[in-house]
Amino acid sequence: MVGVLAFLVLAPSVVAAAPAVEARAAFDALQAQRCAEAAERFEAILKVSSDNVAAQYGRGLASKCLGEFDAAARDLLVVAKKWPERLDVAFELGAALTSAGAYQDAKPWLLQAQAVPHLEGPAALLLGLGELRLGNLEAAKLRFTQARLRSPQLAGQANYYSGVAELRLGNLDAAKVLFEAVLADTSDSGLRREAMAFVSTLSAPRPRPWRLFGSAGMEYDSNIILAPLDQKLSGVSGAQQDDGRATVRAGANYTLLNTGRASLSAGYSFFQSLHFTLHDFNLQSHQASGELSSDIGWARFNVSADYQFYLRTADLRGFLHQWSVRPAFRKDLGSWGISEVSFRYRGRHFIEDGFSDLDGTGLAPGARHTFWLGSHDRSLSLGYQFEEEDVNSQNDPLPFSNEAHTGLVEFSWALPAQIQAGALYSYTYRDYPRTDRPHRRDSANSISVVLQRPMLEHVDLVLGYLGVFNESNEAVFQYERHVAAVAISVWY
Repeated sequence: MVGVLAFLVLAPSVVAAAPAVEARAAFDALQAQRCAEAAERFEAILKVSSDNVAAQYGRGLASKCLGEFDAAARDLLVVAKKWPERLDVAFELGAALTSAGAYQDAKPWLLQAQAVPHLEGPAALLLGLGELRLGNLEAAKLRFTQARLRSPQLAGQANYYSGVAELRLGNLDAAKVLFEAVLADTSDSGLRREAMAFVSTLSAPRPRPWRLFGSAGMEYDSNIILAPLDQKLSGVSGAQQDDGRATVRAGANYTLLNTGRASLSAGYSFFQSLHFTLHDFNLQSHQASGELSSDIGWARFNVSADYQFYLRTADLRGFLHQWSVRPAFRKDLGSWGISEVSFRYRGRHFIEDGFSDLDGTGLAPGARHTFWLGSHDRSLSLGYQFEEEDVNSQNDPLPFSNEAHTGLVEFSWALPAQIQAGALYSYTYRDYPRTDRPHRRDSANSISVVLQRPMLEHVDLVLGYLGVFNESNEAVFQYERHVAAVAISVWY
């Protein structure tokens, strides 16, 4: 420990300002890594002599030893300013700030410490850690190379963190070589265990860049509507009829780029519904989508976009096309779960006559947090979304512009027999402002349940239920909807 060795030089200053026995006991405790005892002894010295800089330095080192990095940095900053010529103090301050996550604050102190030959390598390693955690991967690699060259005893750590940087840059072969070097160069059991895990992962067959999927199913719907999953069209279409239908879905995704740190993918999907009796409600849709995802250091950023085109199957005439863009920031908090904030912009245009009052655009910011319930196959999610839709209505009696607030609770749970269960409840309050008469106000409670179980390799059985209970102060918009579904899902 650099600070403890430097303390050998500073100890006489402590002795000069406090009883020699107390100073020596504090120093011995620090050197023996009895950190709590050392902290207490230095604190006692400072109560007698509050301006004893050497004792404050010792307390800072003891706090650092205890993992109390903010407290350590406060003490060490005072000492560094009083003893600017002591570059070992600058190093300890930089190390404490790095451990506290204050990477930018640590940088100037560590750069100063590099003027001391035996500190150049350790300071370079800490500078590299700061650059790595700030997302400056190329700069981090240069620092780790410097640490390896100046302090060969740090080669294991430098190679490990260089491997992490290469992995995040998408240089998988280079990362594997570095992790293998860790196994050859270090006896540190923790580093070896982590490096072995990376080598094992990188030695596994690379995943295919493409994915195919599809499903075929049967559904019963108590309230047939035209546009899938758009509750606001129920009642407008005048259907209010039940029917069964067959559904077919198929599609593919292709990863165009995957560097480990960033990825770009594109996809296409097809959907067809075939009703048993209400053939006018048969719809076909084509959807093109794309997604860009990137690690930006403090979070994961992704933006997705899609375009959907619907046709009436009976005569293959165009019915609706809509598009959306959704940027989101996602933060993995480890055992605390995952937080996400997002913003969606959607545009919608009906091609078929009679629905132009529903053309428009919508904005929807939202937030969601997922809690892990003991493991990643058991989770609870809580979310909120605000939505504002600007509908270009030309028909004054039926304006559909609205504002909505939605809260949701979602469970996901792994059951026995390889069954994965999911349940979602949401409540939406939607207000349709009007100038000529009272606002229309809707309250919708939605419940969905899905059970999924693998039957064969790449083949799953899926059972689902959707219930929607919409209350409105206008009777024409009050309805219930119940959908039960069974499907065979395939993927490869």
